[in-house]
Amino acid sequence: MRRRLARLRPAARLCVGLCLGLSATLAGCAAEQPAPPAEDAAPLHKQLPPGAILEEPRSQPPRDVDTEDLAPSVPADDSAPIPRIEKRGRLIVGVDQAQYLLSFQDPVHGEQRGFEVDIAREIARDIFGDPQAVEFRYVDSTNRMVALQNGTVDIVIRSVSITRNRQEQTLFSTPYLDTYTRLAVRRGSGITSPDDVGERTICTTGNSISVEEARRHAPDAPKLVARNWTDCLLALQQHQADAIIGDDRILAGIRAQDPFVEVLPDTMHHDHYGVAAARENEGIIKRVNATLERIHADGTWQNIYSTWFVERVSR
Repeated sequence: MRRRLARLRPAARLCVGLCLGLSATLAGCAAEQPAPPAEDAAPLHKQLPPGAILEEPRSQPPRDVDTEDLAPSVPADDSAPIPRIEKRGRLIVGVDQAQYLLSFQDPVHGEQRGFEVDIAREIARDIFGDPQAVEFRYVDSTNRMVALQNGTVDIVIRSVSITRNRQEQTLFSTPYLDTYTRLAVRRGSGITSPDDVGERTICTTGNSISVEEARRHAPDAPKLVARNWTDCLLALQQHQADAIIGDDRILAGIRAQDPFVEVLPDTMHHDHYGVAAARENEGIIKRVNATLERIHADGTWQNIYSTWFVERVSR
């Protein structure tokens, strides 16, 4: 598996900033613009996004994923020893570089922002007394666990769903966010529920619960398995895909970037996001759990949630 891990770079910030800036401009005009003209099912002969694969219908059966009633890996402890991190003087966190609302580069200030970024800063606040004592490194869905195992990051806060299988390999905190799997489509597509997908192309990302849900709920559809959600949005805009299947928190960010995208109300799988760490790093997950307890108790979590998701995610 090819590693795709990078520190923050000015060029990356510029690229993401331009994309988000353009998306924000489009979103401001959403109320005045009509829906784009409907087109036929997405043509599969167009060049796929870099690193994406096209999975043929029914070529892989869906795997069962257990995400309910899972206890945290370790209890909370705000004084658990983390000598290596404390000696370094900063927390190294793996995040996404362009997952709008969750973790993204602010095009105006050039800094990392989003719900998951704010959670990371609260963890740093409790460890160092400074919410800025954190270094963000980019990981994608295919290498986020590798980054933990090789010590490139201390923790990953990147829309990682807690599952029983993952708990056997990785430590998880208590959940910091719950999500439901849904579909996003172009307005006027004629798709109003998962049953309408039929043989049309559906996009998701690799190494995710969403790809299993795509196989389960749209067995006759080709699956465009991309490296990240930005590629799925581009595929939808370019008519390489007819729908995106993913967590509603992620889809809310996609919808906020494109006024011609709508998120359908039908829910499928229920997931819980947790902070992940390597199995030998119990101390940091105990500290994370203590922070999560604190921000729920003092109202900080609700304030962060309201900043990013109120009026953007419906239940």
